[in-house]
Amino acid sequence: MTETHHFLNDLPAMQIPETPHLDNTYFHGGIADNRYQEADHRQTGEERIQVMLDSTLIGIRHQLTEDLYNIRRDIELQVRSEQIQFEQPFNGQEPNNHESNVAHLHHEKEELERQIEDLRAQMSQMGEDYESREDFKNTLGQELMHAQEESQELVQEISDLKGQLAKLKCECWDYQKMTEDRMNEYRALDERFGAFVGKHANVLGDLEASEQQRKKLQNQIAKYRDIIQKNANASGREPEDATIIKAFCKLREGVQRVILKFCTMDQPPRQGAPPTRYKISLPNFWDRQLNSREIQNRVREEVFWHLSRSLLFVRSFGLEGIEKRSEVEGRTIEKGLRDFEGQIKLAASGMS
Repeated sequence: MTETHHFLNDLPAMQIPETPHLDNTYFHGGIADNRYQEADHRQTGEERIQVMLDSTLIGIRHQLTEDLYNIRRDIELQVRSEQIQFEQPFNGQEPNNHESNVAHLHHEKEELERQIEDLRAQMSQMGEDYESREDFKNTLGQELMHAQEESQELVQEISDLKGQLAKLKCECWDYQKMTEDRMNEYRALDERFGAFVGKHANVLGDLEASEQQRKKLQNQIAKYRDIIQKNANASGREPEDATIIKAFCKLREGVQRVILKFCTMDQPPRQGAPPTRYKISLPNFWDRQLNSREIQNRVREEVFWHLSRSLLFVRSFGLEGIEKRSEVEGRTIEKGLRDFEGQIKLAASGMS
């Protein structure tokens, strides 16, 4: 019995085992402990693994505590029963039964020792199970750490992907804006193209009308040319360019002869009456310190300028309107020619 009491003293102090509830809340002597209560909010994968580990350890500890408590209680009850049975023979029985009681107690002692050995074996097995569970916990902890590292990498990768997604969204928005701008430009160009097509059609119509007008005018020019060629001279031929050039050369030579013959270089011309339309008013070249050659060139320039202004570049060579128009329409040029011949004769008689 003494060895039995020593074994009971070696056992750890037992308490009433924790009773789990449906909401994972444990009670210690009627006091609620919320250390292991799960949160109502959504947990991540790491938190769930940690909760599973804690729940497993809690279950193991609870099972060990409950088993040890039951064993200690059974042993105490059995020891008390043996004490009662051991005291009864000495209190109410005869001394002759003492040896039989001793034998019975010795048998009970052996039985208790055997049970104690079994309990020690069970405790050893439970310790090994606890160590294996601790190893399993450590393995799960390492896996949890590895999962946390991978989770951090995934979080970083997700953050990078979110940044890339935001960048791609910005680029997509820019491309959409560029596409809208290009579409607006395309619509504007399409409208301009339609306007140009309409203008082109109008221009083609005007060109066709102009071409018809040109052909009509060419036909009229051909008719007028035939009339001019028939009435130009006796031969009926159109004057050639060489003939016209030769006539102008004669005109130029005549102007030069007049200037060389009648233009005095020694003294300036006399100041006469105010110049009329058909008289030349020469500037006073003799007051500019010019030599005779330079004076001749300037006088010739003035004569040619007067001819071009009053004859060569004037309608009908200036013959229209010398005097009043003839009352008969269509005879204006002929009258101008007659008046011009009369003035030439008058000028020739005056010079002689």
